[in-house]
Amino acid sequence: MPSFSLKITQLIFALLIMFLLLINVSLTPIKAAALTEWIVPGASPLPLDLTVDDSNNVWFTENNNEKIGKFTLDGGFTEFKLPVGSRPWGIAWSKEDKKIWFTDEFSGVIGQLSPDGTLKRFILPPEYKAGPKGIAVQNKTFIWFTMYAKGSIGLLYVDGKEFKIKEWLLPSRAGKAPGPIAIIYVENSGVWYLDYERDVIGNIPSPSSNLTLEWWLPLGSRPWDLTVDSFNRIWFTESGRNKIAVLNYPLNEIIEFEVPTSNSEPYGITSDASNKIWFTEHSTNKICLFTPGINTFIEFERLNDGVPCFITASKDGLEPIWYTVAWNKIGKIERRFGIITSFVTSISTASPSTTTIIPSKPFNISTLQFLIQERTVDRIETYTTSTSYIKTETSNVLFTSTTLTLTSTIIQAASTLITETTTLYATKTIYIDTTMEVLTETSITTVYSTTFLIETTVATSIPGYSSKEIFIGVLIGILTILALKIKNSLHKP
Repeated sequence: MPSFSLKITQLIFALLIMFLLLINVSLTPIKAAALTEWIVPGASPLPLDLTVDDSNNVWFTENNNEKIGKFTLDGGFTEFKLPVGSRPWGIAWSKEDKKIWFTDEFSGVIGQLSPDGTLKRFILPPEYKAGPKGIAVQNKTFIWFTMYAKGSIGLLYVDGKEFKIKEWLLPSRAGKAPGPIAIIYVENSGVWYLDYERDVIGNIPSPSSNLTLEWWLPLGSRPWDLTVDSFNRIWFTESGRNKIAVLNYPLNEIIEFEVPTSNSEPYGITSDASNKIWFTEHSTNKICLFTPGINTFIEFERLNDGVPCFITASKDGLEPIWYTVAWNKIGKIERRFGIITSFVTSISTASPSTTTIIPSKPFNISTLQFLIQERTVDRIETYTTSTSYIKTETSNVLFTSTTLTLTSTIIQAASTLITETTTLYATKTIYIDTTMEVLTETSITTVYSTTFLIETTVATSIPGYSSKEIFIGVLIGILTILALKIKNSLHKP
């Protein structure tokens, strides 16, 4: 009888050790992130797209304030005033000539801004109703952009001493007119664009190309923004289907991943130096980090009001990661600061779906007429305060009977489909004499010197326990009491 009781005691202690090990795994401290945000000057400036220059200064468009903003790490803002009626959207940095390029969706303008305040505007005729949004710099000779309202891809280029604009008119799909929104340039594969209206990701291999490739995504995907990693894979957000996706162009495959938070509406996306993917969850006020390979999502919920929009990494893909917040903030997130306990709950996996890859239709290619203006714009310099806080990581991990497993489904075209099509087009090039008008204005620089104090607020970690953790704790207590009682009964004469 005592030997039987001894076995029961040993079994109870073995179960107790197993539960303690499980609790230790679940409550292992992990790294948190520090978020710091600055208020952009002005009333509701609506910062949208952003980019960084070679000195890690952050440049961004103020869509509701008729300005291009520049932010330096000392908390200083320099704003460049654009003509009345401007609504700047996309922005990009040209490393070759150290200039900023941007689009003005309302005025139909492609703009070039020098750090000294020299502004050159390439104005499309109003009847084009171009509505340019995304912009990408190939080099100082070729500047690519999307014309959302006109449904085409544009290329501003230098031909000798003249600037010209070449246009690729996109086809419709299922009765939907094209609406290209975002664009990037990749060294080895050309220009990649997203069509928000048609649910398409497309590629134009080179400026002289008369062929394109298009991948038709499931209807309702609403692709918003795209980026490229060091393996030349194209990552993009699908705001309408709560997914992020990757196109592995050499293998002709697309993989989609379901975002853990429902209806998050992923918007901006960027890849860092280690090929981790950062994106904003516009509708749920979060910044999310996705790690390919192990396919894990880590979400950081913002504490303040507003909704995150676009996102980009610092120079060379390093941290901090910068993002814009509607209506009046820019922020940065850094994971290397702070250690706070986080509790693991569940895991997210890749979501299977289907994507059709079809041959693209012929495009109309032509050279567009436009007007050039050059002027010096006003600069306004000011400082603002920042708010910093530490935010714990919310990871998604699932414990299975064997190990941590994640599944991903490769979306690949059926063998009966044409996966890559090189459609030749009849090139139609119209050469139009361009007029150049130089507007001279007096440069007025207004400098506001303000002494400011950076207010830092650090959120204190408050222990919180789920119902499962409370149940495990109670169970451990019961097992401990039971083991002690059995032990005492064994020692009774």
